[in-house]
Amino acid sequence: MTERYRETEPLKKGELFVMHTCEEARDPKYEGKIWTCKTDQFTRGEGRYSQDSIFLEGFSGLFVPEYLQRVNVEPLFTEKDKIITSLRDQLRQFNAYDSRACQLHEEEK
Repeated sequence: MTERYRETEPLKKGELFVMHTCEEARDPKYEGKIWTCKTDQFTRGEGRYSQDSIFLEGFSGLFVPEYLQRVNVEPLFTEKDKIITSLRDQLRQFNAYDSRACQLHEEEK
């Protein structure tokens, strides 16, 4: 793999990225889009003609990793998990209250 441009670890299948500083990144349909790597980063060609490349899910053809920036979506999942936990707690409380209300109603009959 050429080390000409990237100072980070090679891209891996399944990692998430956004495009930057390239023609595709300026296209409104791609602007800010989060891409998933379809393959690990690989080098094609030899010598001065070698080029790091990668395939992206939903993108036709190769893409140059130099124009991809990793995206950390962990905080998004963390926030989503907090909301889900809160909703589950509220549902449990409601069900406990509802169950108790039904018992009291049955006792009144």
